[in-house]
Amino acid sequence: MASPHEDPEVHRRTGALLFNATWDLIDQPERTSDDDTEMLLCAAASRWHWAQIGTAEQVATGDWQLAHVAGLLG
Repeated sequence: MASPHEDPEVHRRTGALLFNATWDLIDQPERTSDDDTEMLLCAAASRWHWAQIGTAEQVATGDWQLAHVAGLLG
């Protein structure tokens, strides 16, 4: 849960930005090992931000994206 002094809008914007950045990396035809690391970290960070303020559906979507990235990375 977000603490009272945190702005939920910051979590929403950051979570969405990182979610979309993850998809951009997923869609790259070729990724470097640095891209793979960034993709995994973006997915995990997005999921964390959504867990602070999101609905159960948003959190589950974050879980799915993180699992998808992990699967791509083997």
